[in-house]
Amino acid sequence: MLFNSWSLLVVAAGLRTLVLPFENVGNDRADDWKGSAFEEAISAHFESAGRDVVDPRTRNQHLVELGFVPGEPISRATAIVLGKELDAQRLVVGAFRTSADRLDVEARVVDLELGSTLGIVDDYGPSDELARLSNQLAKNLFRLEAHTAPPGFDDGAKRREILSLSALEASALARVSADPNEQRRRLESALEYEPGYVEACVMLGRLLLRAGEPREAIDVLLGAGDDIARHRSAYYDLGLAYLAVDQPESAFQVFGGLTSVEGLEAASYNNQGVALMRLERFLPAVDAFEHAVAADVSLGTYYFNLGWSLWRSGKGASALEQLERASELMPWDGEAHLLLSAAALSQARPDEAKRARATALILAPHLEDIDAATVTGWARTMENAERRPAVDIEEGEDVVALVELLDARALRHLGRLDEAIQLLQKSLYREPGATEFRHELVELHREVGDLDLAARELSMLLWTEPSAATHLELAEVYLELKDPVKAAEEVEKALILEPGHQEAQRLQEELTPPVI
Repeated sequence: MLFNSWSLLVVAAGLRTLVLPFENVGNDRADDWKGSAFEEAISAHFESAGRDVVDPRTRNQHLVELGFVPGEPISRATAIVLGKELDAQRLVVGAFRTSADRLDVEARVVDLELGSTLGIVDDYGPSDELARLSNQLAKNLFRLEAHTAPPGFDDGAKRREILSLSALEASALARVSADPNEQRRRLESALEYEPGYVEACVMLGRLLLRAGEPREAIDVLLGAGDDIARHRSAYYDLGLAYLAVDQPESAFQVFGGLTSVEGLEAASYNNQGVALMRLERFLPAVDAFEHAVAADVSLGTYYFNLGWSLWRSGKGASALEQLERASELMPWDGEAHLLLSAAALSQARPDEAKRARATALILAPHLEDIDAATVTGWARTMENAERRPAVDIEEGEDVVALVELLDARALRHLGRLDEAIQLLQKSLYREPGATEFRHELVELHREVGDLDLAARELSMLLWTEPSAATHLELAEVYLELKDPVKAAEEVEKALILEPGHQEAQRLQEELTPPVI
């Protein structure tokens, strides 16, 4: 099969890419922020070309979970592991050095599936031409796989080159922060310097949406102008913000523009269907949800929405089929079982209706007075992930087990700790491998002061769920039992599993006697 330069770019566009802040290998720590500026420029150009790029928030969260500070250098091996955990197929890492008035920079592209380097590009120039060097680096990275930069690259490059260094620095520092308040402050500062700074608008808009400020998010995202449509994840968030402020027509237009984007087709069709439901255009909503299901058959949300839209359209038999599938995929979902009950009753299947309703009320007692024939507003958007219950359960798991755990937590909340412990012990006798129950029991034993029992339960957890976190918790219990030797042993085991675990390293230092 022959590929021209554009078809190669399309192939690369389907690959998820992790771009990490470049490492400052020079001596001036005041230049560290430039590593994040290089990352931003490359990510922005890739996103504008339609590539799927791991966003800074997701990247930073995973770095923190691994025990690293976002923005600080990590080994290439760790970067590869991080990329694979984030489902990326490409990794871009780099380094730069400032000496006198010269800035040298190098970037490496790694194929994470093959574990090999695809190519290395480098450049240099005056130290005050950071934006120009970033653009040139991005252009050369495109050339590695596509031989040429994509259409529109030069326009984006010109826009970046007129940004002030102060704005670039503020935005770069926001991208390596794990504190939403600091991110917001720095992004607002960047936009004060450069009101039309697209990447700052995109990041701040998403931050505001997650903070529950959709109107403010809309204002900021629209501040990016027509360029917002090139950043598909931010454009998607704009649609969610429109739904949050009850502007379904605008949301419909946004998601309509995203239904052909690879990786977003199913979710965009789904959200377009939600907008249509709010406009009471039920039959077009059914069509949108059918497209979502066709694009992704694995998510219960799509079947739920399709079933509900069919129910609202008066198609009980078809609704029943879809709601049965939704209930299979989301056995914890009381609303799905309630709608299934109504659909089954409409099709003269009283036994199924009775079972579904009973399950719905076990899972969600507040649904007792809900009339499925008149309910509105139940269509669900797809945001970053499928809705999950407070307790993760596997498909087909006994609902009774879930209820017992919820009951134990309710008893604990009421201060009836002995009863909660007895209920959890009963559940674990029936299902010894239920780690969620055992975690809850450990917390209760510690709460009532039964530290020996807490240590025993943690030891049992380590048989089925060995992790650094569990070893550290057991170490803390041993310290409370005044047994620092056993505590030190558990800390050492934690570090074997996760050598870079910061809390384990800190505790090991505390437990190590000083050398005299």
